[in-house]
Amino acid sequence: MSVQPFAKNVAELGKLTQKDLKGRFMSKVKALVKKCNTPETATPFYCHLSHQFGDGTEGFLLMMGKIKPFKEEGKKAAKEDGARGALYVTQSEKGGFVLNLMLSAGKVKNADKLGKGLKTLVSPGKCSLEVSKTELDEAALEALAEAAETAEELTETPETAEEIAANETEAPAIEATEQEPEGVREIKALAREIGDLITNTLEKVVVPNLKAKNVSESDLTSIKNLSDKIDMVDTAFQALGGIGKMRAGKLHTSVIGQRTKVETLRLAVQGVIDARAAQESAKKAAEEAKKAAEKPAPTPEQKQKVDDSIAKAKELLKRFELEF
Repeated sequence: MSVQPFAKNVAELGKLTQKDLKGRFMSKVKALVKKCNTPETATPFYCHLSHQFGDGTEGFLLMMGKIKPFKEEGKKAAKEDGARGALYVTQSEKGGFVLNLMLSAGKVKNADKLGKGLKTLVSPGKCSLEVSKTELDEAALEALAEAAETAEELTETPETAEEIAANETEAPAIEATEQEPEGVREIKALAREIGDLITNTLEKVVVPNLKAKNVSESDLTSIKNLSDKIDMVDTAFQALGGIGKMRAGKLHTSVIGQRTKVETLRLAVQGVIDARAAQESAKKAAEEAKKAAEKPAPTPEQKQKVDDSIAKAKELLKRFELEF
């Protein structure tokens, strides 16, 4: 998901005024918060603390969304007194918007300096920024820029006549899911399977069996199946490149977070099975000991009967040897 930047090309950027930027800034932010609201759905940006506007003024410029046409401008701005990377938008507890910046390169990486620049465009109550600990390498940023160019266009709330005209002339875009790496699709499919196993097998079958102390080897098999799929998600995630890890990062963290819970459940089930086996073994041993203690000694008649049987068997064996 992405948005059109404040200019479609370098020539238009040269005509952009601070007044235009301020008037259109929040419409972009409101559009981004709809879909670009996690690290996995972030969109490219670059900012410049001392940009020369078309009206002759100098000030803070933040370009975000489909900014591939401004690649060289972004690199130059970051090297002078700005930054490049990707951002996503969230809402604060007080109802304002927060720009979460994941930096890739730039001379300015201080949140306070970047925040002061943002204040020249919009009041802090409406929008603020934070610098994420997540940093992007150049390859990840390039891939993100490519994806943004073909991503589905987010609908903005026009605030000026220029915004309305820009929205009407935007070309249709293909679905963003077509740009997802194979590994990301694999992780999403596995995550759905894991969710089904947790809901339909663990919560509805294994956990009730455990509470009733009626677990079996089949419960352990179900847990192992779930654990194996969690490992598959981790393997697929580690094989992803930078952009893939960005898109699947939150999902990967959520899935891996189930490992400890699953292992705890496995140990509990195995413990009940082992305890039950030990109890059955002890019970059997006690019963055998009791039977041995209660068994009466043979009477003289019974002993004589056994001796007679042995003697008869010996006689039959001797006769067998003579005949053959």
